[in-house]
Amino acid sequence: MIAVIAAVLAGLAYYDSHRTTDIALEDKNEEDKLEAGIPLLTSPGASWFGANWRASEKVYSTIGGKRFPGNGPEIWEWLDTNVVDMGRTGTSITVESQHKTTVLIHGAEVTDLKCRKPLTGTVVSPPAIGDGGEEVLPVMMGFSLDAPRPVARSFDDSGSLGDPFKGQIALDKGDAREFVFTFESARKSCTFRAGLIVSSQGKKRSIPIPATWKDGNKPDSYVFEVTAPAGRYSKAYVTDGSSDTEWQFQEVDPRKLVADGLRLIETNGQ
Repeated sequence: MIAVIAAVLAGLAYYDSHRTTDIALEDKNEEDKLEAGIPLLTSPGASWFGANWRASEKVYSTIGGKRFPGNGPEIWEWLDTNVVDMGRTGTSITVESQHKTTVLIHGAEVTDLKCRKPLTGTVVSPPAIGDGGEEVLPVMMGFSLDAPRPVARSFDDSGSLGDPFKGQIALDKGDAREFVFTFESARKSCTFRAGLIVSSQGKKRSIPIPATWKDGNKPDSYVFEVTAPAGRYSKAYVTDGSSDTEWQFQEVDPRKLVADGLRLIETNGQ
C-alpha cells in the first residue's frame, strides 16, 4: 500500500512539474507575441467633443421638426451618417504600451489627403456637449489641412495652432496616456488618414489612428472627413434641446449664417 501511495504522489509531482513548465511556456509565447506585435494598444478616449456645426452636400429639405429621444443615440447616429464636421474634426484615443522596452511617441502625421470645395447643401448645429473635466490633461496635437504640408502642431494659450509639436512621450510597459488630435480647414472639404509616429525596439513606425469606433472599442473606420464653412447654404438647422425628453431640428435662415474662419456666426443680415 505504501508503495502504491508513493507512486501516486510521484505521478502527481511529475504532472505538476510538467504543468508548471507548460504554463510558463504559454506565458512566454504570449509575451513573445506581444513583443513581436504593435507596440501600443489603442482604445477610444474621452476628450473629443465634436464640432459646433456639421454640413453635407445634400440638401435636406424635410428634416425641420424631426425629433429624437433626448437620452438616446439616435440623433448622433443620424448626424454621423448624414453630415460631416465643419471647420475642425478630430478624435481622442488612449494608448497603452505593450513592449518591455520603452515606447517613444514622437508625434503624428496626415496621409492620403484629398480635398475639394467646401460642402454647400445643408448645415446643422448638433446638441452641445460639455467637457469631462479630466484631472490628467491629454497630449494635444493639431493639423492645418490648408498648409502646403500639414504637420502636427501644439496649441498656444488662445487655443489656436502654434509651433510644430516637439514633445516626446515615453511609455513603459503597461503605461497609458490619452491623446487628442484635431484637424482643421478654413478653405476646403477634405478626407484623409492619420497615424501616430512611434519607435520601439529600434524601429520607427506609424500606427493608424481610428476615425470612428463600433461596439464600444473596435475601430470602425480610419478615414477622417472635414469641410470648411461655405459662403452660402441651401438649408440650415439648429438642434433645440429645450425639452427634457427630446431633441428637435429647427430650421433657420441660412442667409444669416456667415463663414468666419473655422466657424459660422449668426447675423441679422439677409
